[in-house]
Amino acid sequence: MVKVGFHILLDGYDGFGGLGVGALQYLRDEYPSKSTLVFPTLPSTFPDSTAQQDSCRVLNLMFCLQNVSEHCSLFAPLCLGSKGWRQPGPPRTFPHLLYDASLAYHSSAILATALDTITLRYRCRESSASGLAELCDELSRHGRRAAATSLGLPFAMKPDGFLLDTLETWQGPLWQSLSPNCLLEEDRIWMQSVVLRGITPNRMRNPKKEEEYTLKSNQAYTCTSIKDMLSLFLSCCSYATLSHVTVANSACRVTAPFPQLFSDYVSIDGSISDTKRFENTTNKKQTSDKNYVNYLHLFAPYSEPRLCVYSVPAIAGLHTSSSVGTMLESLHFQSNRLQFKKFHHFISAGLEEDEYKECLNQLLQLRECYYEEFDV
Repeated sequence: MVKVGFHILLDGYDGFGGLGVGALQYLRDEYPSKSTLVFPTLPSTFPDSTAQQDSCRVLNLMFCLQNVSEHCSLFAPLCLGSKGWRQPGPPRTFPHLLYDASLAYHSSAILATALDTITLRYRCRESSASGLAELCDELSRHGRRAAATSLGLPFAMKPDGFLLDTLETWQGPLWQSLSPNCLLEEDRIWMQSVVLRGITPNRMRNPKKEEEYTLKSNQAYTCTSIKDMLSLFLSCCSYATLSHVTVANSACRVTAPFPQLFSDYVSIDGSISDTKRFENTTNKKQTSDKNYVNYLHLFAPYSEPRLCVYSVPAIAGLHTSSSVGTMLESLHFQSNRLQFKKFHHFISAGLEEDEYKECLNQLLQLRECYYEEFDV
């Protein structure tokens, strides 16, 4: 870990945020040359929360994120709520997931999948030793130490589909934002690191159409790898975006204890079918899958009558764009409207109003790095 750097997961909304910042400061002092990637997390719901508790949470988030930005190489908030500060707001929607945002069992599984996929760039065996440092350096240029996270789960392909055909007919964004107040689908992205997993090379193009591909001038037909094809697709969809693409053949394993969040039209291997999963079990092609046979042997006695999904392809990423500035601005607005003198617990803990104002100013300075005139 020390050779590469550190990625840190911490709560950003309560006292553990301060504890995490203290650990981050220690790592920065002990290993000043190592990169640190921090993921402050927020729950997707706060049941029975009062207005006073909401305000305290906003202050905790403001102090945590601002201090994290001083001591890390890059940070990216994780939350299934669309708002995230006083209250998480409406949960993010995924077309093929049926999850309950009020259950930490569900929300944590989705965030863990995003985290596991995003970090494959520097965790894969073939990754370079400087993978984490390169990731942080690319996304934090011009002082932009905050980034947005995203996830597409599952990556929607038909059971007999190919990546080229899927991308050519894709409607809407590839992913859903997992950072509060960030609407990546409505924003131009400056830089991004994208990871696609679970699509094997033999599913890149339909071999029966190779002759048809050679007769067409579309550049996508000349791509020799999934990485090249996805890179080309991203360059066409997002103007002047610098994209780094990582591809991993292994899909996300979603057997127990992972909750079964998937709609009935998600097949056991994560592909999107026109028929329900239970009806697909009669398909000889699926039942001949060795992974599926092993899955039935291990888990079928304990599963529900409808068979469960055992693996899914996924796409996830880290992005810098002007909407990250909107995220920081919304936190600054919510924090600035509070009267700090009324929060006696913070004052009794040793925080002064001058520190509060200084933290607000530094958060605003970080937000200014995301204006269009600083575009790269």
